Amino acid sequence: MTRARRCLPLALLCLLVSSIFACSQSSLSGASLELDSVSPGTVSARGGETLTLRGRGFSDGVQVFVRDQALTANVVDGSTLQATMPPSYAGKADVTVKLQDSTATLKSALTITPLPLDFAEAPAWTLPKLPGPVDVLGSSAAGPLAGGAWGLDLLTCAKGTVSALPVTALVSGSADAATMPAVLALASAPSGLRVAVCVDATPALEFLEAKAGSLVGNGSADPGGACVKLAMGSVQPDNPWVYALVQTDSGLALKAWMPGSTYKAVTVETPAFPPTVDAFAAADLNGDGGDDLIVAGTDGTTPSLAAWMRSTAKDGSLVFTDEGTIPPRATRTYALVPADFEGDGNTDVFAAGEGADSFYVNDGHGHFADESWSRLPFSRATAAAAATADFDRDGRLDLVVATPDAADRLYLGTDSGFEDQTPALGLTPDLGGDAVVLDDLDHDGDTDVITATAADHALRIRWMVAPGG
Repeated sequence: MTRARRCLPLALLCLLVSSIFACSQSSLSGASLELDSVSPGTVSARGGETLTLRGRGFSDGVQVFVRDQALTANVVDGSTLQATMPPSYAGKADVTVKLQDSTATLKSALTITPLPLDFAEAPAWTLPKLPGPVDVLGSSAAGPLAGGAWGLDLLTCAKGTVSALPVTALVSGSADAATMPAVLALASAPSGLRVAVCVDATPALEFLEAKAGSLVGNGSADPGGACVKLAMGSVQPDNPWVYALVQTDSGLALKAWMPGSTYKAVTVETPAFPPTVDAFAAADLNGDGGDDLIVAGTDGTTPSLAAWMRSTAKDGSLVFTDEGTIPPRATRTYALVPADFEGDGNTDVFAAGEGADSFYVNDGHGHFADESWSRLPFSRATAAAAATADFDRDGRLDLVVATPDAADRLYLGTDSGFEDQTPALGLTPDLGGDAVVLDDLDHDGDTDVITATAADHALRIRWMVAPGG
């Protein structure tokens, strides 16, 4: 055998070994990141706990995820990571680490427990008296209106007067508030508070938003009459549409303004409104990406409740039709809360006012079924307002119902509907609120309850507190 022939098998062997080594290195690279354990294994949905992750292959640039939430990772060494748990939702959760193209996941590594319902009422002497009965409450979690200590302020509409109350004023017991006669609508957007104020003396509609520690103007419009009700859309949270129910010479009419660099008036066509409108709300009822309307009113004898679907005409005008169906209530409705209570992507409706509360389940096309008797606790106390939030962070929306002549009610969302947890609020049993807003007032990862009471012109705050807090 020649020297060249003897070298050929050796060369092939070297090539084979090199290929195997290269493949081995590639496989090791893909599997070099490992996650063995996460401690503690049980954490609160409130967040704040330090997680310790143990495994192999950790280095700078590694990312940590609980479900889809990204956590800031601190690399202790190649086998240890630490990260702070953010506020989350109750249930089992996977934990994942990623580094370049490598990923390792520990299934159901965490058990996240719901928050206990524990509230503490702020002493009355710490809160300012309001100038009159309050119709509307709002909050600004994204940006302080007047340098609030926790970056969140309240906005109230009290008997035709708008007052901006910074948290610092709430704590000190005094408030230096600018006022104006108004009907008020509020939308708490991710980027800040949006406010529409209708000054009836002119009349004029002012658009405001929270910026740089104050409410600043974002345009104005002539509503063409005195504003009866205002509502903000929910489809575009950062730039909501504004809808005004206006009393004109020919009766009630709906006006609408489209958001943008400035608000632009849009022509609107609707079915006839009832002579008296007690409540109306804007939300996407049929899943087409546009705000539809829920209208509650009366002709003086018979209460009515309607779901109007929105479409856009070729000329850009809005056309609302009564294609939606929602069963009527036997009594008048003063509070409407549209939200996805079922968690199926469809907007359901909670309605309250005189008589028993109502709960309507949406089929996704704006057609509602009345499931009040099977889903809601029974109460006949007249409600003035209602709001929704997930208090215990179990992934189901809960409700607070402001009830002027009885205790405000807390309904906790469950798999089968709502259960009455009113005692957890610890509210005065014979003095409820006329307006309510739910927000994390002290930025501690949970939802607080703020109500305003007409009887004594008082604000009330129930802080949701951590165990031992």
